[in-house]
Amino acid sequence: MVFDLEQRLQKSKNNILEIQSIMATWSKSPLYERASARGTTEKQTGGDNLLILSDLDERLNKRYREIREAGERIHNLVEENRQYLQVNANDSSISEYWKAYIEYIDEMITDGFYAIIQCDLDFFRQETDRKANPEALFQVLLEVHPPEMIFTPSIESNAPDGFADFIDGLIANSYKQSSLIPRLAKHLPHANYQPDIQEMNSLTEIRHEINERVQHVISKAHEYQRSFDRYAYLWTDDRKEFMRQFLLYGHVLTPEEIQQHALTGIPENPPTTAQFREQIDTYEAIYDEVEKIDPIQIYDKWFRIDARPFKQTLLNTVKKWSFMFKQWLIEHVTTSLNELQEFIQKTDTQLKRPVKEGDYNLLVEIMAHLAAIKQREQATDALFTPLKETIELLKSYNQDLPEEVHQQLEVLPEKWLNLKRNYVAVRQNVSPLQ
Repeated sequence: MVFDLEQRLQKSKNNILEIQSIMATWSKSPLYERASARGTTEKQTGGDNLLILSDLDERLNKRYREIREAGERIHNLVEENRQYLQVNANDSSISEYWKAYIEYIDEMITDGFYAIIQCDLDFFRQETDRKANPEALFQVLLEVHPPEMIFTPSIESNAPDGFADFIDGLIANSYKQSSLIPRLAKHLPHANYQPDIQEMNSLTEIRHEINERVQHVISKAHEYQRSFDRYAYLWTDDRKEFMRQFLLYGHVLTPEEIQQHALTGIPENPPTTAQFREQIDTYEAIYDEVEKIDPIQIYDKWFRIDARPFKQTLLNTVKKWSFMFKQWLIEHVTTSLNELQEFIQKTDTQLKRPVKEGDYNLLVEIMAHLAAIKQREQATDALFTPLKETIELLKSYNQDLPEEVHQQLEVLPEKWLNLKRNYVAVRQNVSPLQ
C-alpha cells in the first residue's frame, strides 16, 4: 500500500517535471532569427543579415503546432496525475484542494509562457539597441509611384500594412503563443493564458520600448524622404506641356504672365540654341547630383532604407527630361534638312520644264514655284548656321547624328544657292509670257 502510494507520487512528480521541461522548450529559442542564425551560407548569398521573413508563415505554423501538441500532452499529464492521486474532482470535500493544485500548475504554465515571450521581446530589444551596435535588422524600400514617393512597407501612421503595424504584428504573433494551450484551471475567468501575459507590466514595458524605437526610426525615414521633395517636380510636371510652352515662349509661363496677357495674348518668342543648352545643362547637372546620392541609409544601426529603386527611377526621369530637348533638336535638324532637300529637288525639277507661249497652266505652276522660293528665301538663308550650331551642341552631349545629315549639311547650301540662281534665270524667261 505504502509502496503503491510512493510510486504514484513519484509518477505525479515526474509529470510535473515533464510539464516544466515542455514549457522550457522555447524559452531560449526566439520565434524570429537573423540570416546568420542559419549559418554563413544564407547570409553570404543574400549579402544581408536581416530578420528572416521568407518563411515566416511556415515557422509560425510550426511553432504554433508544437505548442498545441504540447498543450495536449500537458492536459494528459494532469489527467494522469489526477488518477495517480486518486482525486475525484466531483467530491466537494477535496475539489478545493484539487483546484489549488491545478492553479499551481497553471502558474507554472503562465511562467513558461512569460519566459517564451520575454525571449522573443528580448531578441527585438537587443537587436534594436543602437548601443549594442547591431547590424541592420529591418529594411524598407523607397520608391517613386507618381505623384508620390512611397516606402514599402509604408511608414505612414494610418497604413494598415505599414512598418509599425508589421512590427506590432510580429510581437502579437509572439503573444499569440500563450493562447494556444487551453487553461487547466477552468474555474478561472480566462480560457487561455494570453490575457494574463498581456497584463504583465514587465513585458508591456519592453514592448513599449520597442515601439518607441520604431517610431524614432520612422521619423528619421520621413526626414530622409522630405530631403528629396525638391525633385518632385521631375515626376509630377507634364513634360509635354513644358515643352509646348518652351517652344512657343522660350520658358514656362508664370501665372503673372498669363494674367498680364489675358486679353492680348502672350507674344511668341521661340527658344535659341543657347536656351536649349541651358535647359539640357540643368538636367545634366541634376543627373550628376542624383548619381552622388548614397541610396543606402541606416538609422539607429538596425533600420535600413534601400533607396536604390527611388534613385534609379529618378535618374531615368531626369534622363527623359534631358533627352526631350535633345530629341527635339535631333528631329529639328533632320526634318529641316530633309524638308529642304525635298523642296530643292522638287522645285528644281519643275523649273526645268520649258514654258511655251500660250501654256497658261504651266506658267501658273512655274510662278507658284518661284513664289515659294521667294517666300522661304530669308528663312532658308538663315537656316544653315543655326543647324551647324545645333549639331555641335548635340555632339557635345555625345549625340552624334547619322552621316547622311552631315552630307546634307555639306551639299544643301550650294544646292540652295544654285536654286536661287535658277530662280533669277527662270523669272527672266517667263516675264514676257505673263
